[in-house]
Amino acid sequence: MCQIFGINSLHPIAPNYLLRGFFCRGGGTSDHEDGWGIAYRAEDGRAHLKVHASSAFRCQHANTLAGGSTRSRNLMAHIRKATIGAIEDANSHPFTRTLWGKRFFFAHNGDLKAFDPEIASRFRPSGTTDSETAFASILTRLVDRFGDISPPLPALFDALQEIATDIARHGTFNFILTVDDLMFAHATTDLHWTTHPPGTSRVRLIDCNEQIDTGALHHANERFIIVATHPVTEGHRWQRFGVGELALFHAGQRLYITEEMAPDWCEEGLPALAASA
Repeated sequence: MCQIFGINSLHPIAPNYLLRGFFCRGGGTSDHEDGWGIAYRAEDGRAHLKVHASSAFRCQHANTLAGGSTRSRNLMAHIRKATIGAIEDANSHPFTRTLWGKRFFFAHNGDLKAFDPEIASRFRPSGTTDSETAFASILTRLVDRFGDISPPLPALFDALQEIATDIARHGTFNFILTVDDLMFAHATTDLHWTTHPPGTSRVRLIDCNEQIDTGALHHANERFIIVATHPVTEGHRWQRFGVGELALFHAGQRLYITEEMAPDWCEEGLPALAASA
């Protein structure tokens, strides 16, 4: 199966060393060499997507990205080990569609069996993976429930939890979904997350066996979340997701939504949410 990776940050950061560690698994320390991709929201607010049906470890484009200075508050990456669908760009994650005037991005780790959902024509997959079909099903069901007007954030979270639980009945359904500066992550098997709190000074990239002086790379008040199929560092306190757990991250924190909250998911509404670092 595939592996997924994400970073959600308070400030725009250049996560090149973490991305480099993750991409080592794309044909270096593991056999996830059937494609790679990255989606991120740049400092200017523009969304970017790059995918290649190649080994991330050996791909010049991936190495350039992992060695560059691209800065983002919300980023996801994927390395593919093909199970369903040919090895081609159209089947490389992340996938993207527009809903409610916003770009949604999605990457999946797992296999879904006997899964043939109804999909709205506007979300029809371009490739042949069960992953893109699942993404299309999520968006179709969101439109069925909320129409063409985006719901309050608590309602969106509840809907995604219900939809993810239903789709997970068909197999393994670990995924990351991002929109604007929000990151949703869901697990049925292997998925982990950790916080990089202010003051963290040194970590080791597990797959590259490389020590990183993070104090020299990040501001003293830097705070961000890392999500990965398996931990990519030593020096962070990684936590494993529970089975069926859906998490929401924003501005480098995990958000816990209560029934009393009814904010829109515009930037000015989000700080009112309960958060835990």
